Amino acid sequence: MDRWKENIGIKALTKFLRIGLIVLGIIVTLILFVETAGRLFNHNFAGYEEILIIVVFWLYMFGCAHASFENSHIKADILDLMIKKDSIRDFVHLIKWTLTFVLGIVLCYWAA
Repeated sequence: MDRWKENIGIKALTKFLRIGLIVLGIIVTLILFVETAGRLFNHNFAGYEEILIIVVFWLYMFGCAHASFENSHIKADILDLMIKKDSIRDFVHLIKWTLTFVLGIVLCYWAA
């Protein structure tokens, strides 16, 4: 079922995402540490917020991509807990994925 995860391109992308998450996390930590240490010595690093926003944005995007790959992103599917019958749960999942697909197409259209 997860044979596609064994593809060399997918493995390389996963490794890239993991390394990117680590590097971006370290960069965010260093920026905040340097700014905090600078305050201790009355040094103001003007404009660090703009750099921090860019790095945090990419950290967020890398995290979203990695969580989607591992299917470990946060979900609020209370219906899965409430619905006991597998057939009804599968139908709800089908509706959910169909709506997600349609909304994705609409958003791609709007982005173009």
